[in-house]
Amino acid sequence: MSHNGILVEPLTPARVQEAADILGLAFQNDPICAYMIPDPVQRAAVLHWMHSRWAKVLMECGGAFITGGGEGVALWIPPHAKPGLGAYIRHGLLLVPFRLGLRNLSRSARVQLDVLRRQRDEISEPHWVLDVLGVAPAFQRRGFGGALLAHVFRLADAGGHPCYVITHNARNIAFYGKHGFRLIKMAHTLPDGPPTCSLRRPSQ
Repeated sequence: MSHNGILVEPLTPARVQEAADILGLAFQNDPICAYMIPDPVQRAAVLHWMHSRWAKVLMECGGAFITGGGEGVALWIPPHAKPGLGAYIRHGLLLVPFRLGLRNLSRSARVQLDVLRRQRDEISEPHWVLDVLGVAPAFQRRGFGGALLAHVFRLADAGGHPCYVITHNARNIAFYGKHGFRLIKMAHTLPDGPPTCSLRRPSQ
């Protein structure tokens, strides 16, 4: 489907590695990724490995999308979709602790628990969760992120579902606000880490 001339389509197995490359570039210097994995070389390797596997999980749930030219990727968790242990085993995600290492695992677990707690407390009705949205640096600020959002907004609105996102980069609040999200809360809940910002977009 095209949004302002930008084609957005479901991610396919043939493009998973391409998607991992895009997300690796987009998140290499992201505050929360730097917090979880301080070493930049290890961060690059782990991000690519994790995104390639997580993309497969959400692709099976119908929540993975990529632009036609490979400029950006969005990974969503649709309403009622709960990836189970089988998906984690099938795509190798049980190896995450070994990839991260003990120190990084502790930080990553702290982030994940904080995100899950916020989501549980802040939104109860069925909703779309934007888990990852990334545009390759060379294509940022050219409408690709907005097109990826608009693609799922149509699905969410058709089902009467709100959308929810947590970002750890306060600069993203303005971007999401431009696309209909409203800030729920920004709080420093991670020791020595970036703020946790949660936003919600009501169904239209």
